[in-house]
Amino acid sequence: MLACALPVHADETAPAWMKVDADKRTVRLQLVGSADGTNGTMNFNGYAQGEMQVIVPFGWTVHVDFENKGLAALPHSLAIIDPVTPLPIEDGVPAFPRALTVRLVPGLLAGETDSFEFVANKEGRFLFFCGVTGHGVAGMWDYLVVSKEATRPSVQVTRKGAAGETKRLFAYDGHAWRRLGEREKLALLSGFLEEQRPTLPFAPSVYKARLEDFYHYQDRLEIPLDRALFLINEQIGQGGR
Repeated sequence: MLACALPVHADETAPAWMKVDADKRTVRLQLVGSADGTNGTMNFNGYAQGEMQVIVPFGWTVHVDFENKGLAALPHSLAIIDPVTPLPIEDGVPAFPRALTVRLVPGLLAGETDSFEFVANKEGRFLFFCGVTGHGVAGMWDYLVVSKEATRPSVQVTRKGAAGETKRLFAYDGHAWRRLGEREKLALLSGFLEEQRPTLPFAPSVYKARLEDFYHYQDRLEIPLDRALFLINEQIGQGGR
C-alpha cells in the first residue's frame, strides 16, 4: 500500500510525492484520491478543480502510482484525458495509451492501489480525472501539462478560496444532481455545509432528502444546487415542507 501523499505547498516545485530521474527522463508520481476533506473528499493529493498542475517535459516517461485513501467510503479512479467540454459524467477516453487505472467507472475501493505508465509524447494540457460516475464533474480533476519548453518536471499550485470553490462546485443543476450516486451526494453536501455553517445548520441527510423532492419537478431542474439549498433552508425555517 502506498503511503499517503502530502499536499504540495505553493512555494514547492518538486514535492516529495514526485520522484525524478533526469538521466532516464522519467518521473514517478504518487497520487492519492480522497487525500483529505477538500472538495467533499473528491480530490487528488488534496487538490481539485484544477488547483494542482503537474508539468512534464515532452517525451519523458510518466509512471503513476495511484491509491484511493477512501475518505467518505467512496470509490475513485484516475485517467489522463483531454480537457473536453462538457466533462464526461463518467468514464473518460485516455489521452495516452494505457494512461488509466483499472475499473475506471466502478473505481478502486478504499485502500486499493493501481499503477500505469505512459510516454508524454503529445504537447498540451490534459486532465487527471476521476472516471467514477459524477466525481469528475464534481471537481475531481487537476492538470497535467506536457511542455517542450520544460527541462525538468515541476508542480504548480493555485489554492482557490473556499467561496470560489463552493461557487464552482455547486454550479451544477438538478440534471447533474440526478446523475450522482447516493454517497456522492452526501459527500458533496458534507463539504459544502462545513463551509456554510451556521447559515445552513441542518444535517446533510436532511438537505439531501429535501433536494430529492425539490428536483422531482421538471421545472426546477435548471436551478443551481447552491440556490436550491438556500431556498430549501428558508422553507425549513418557515416550517414548510
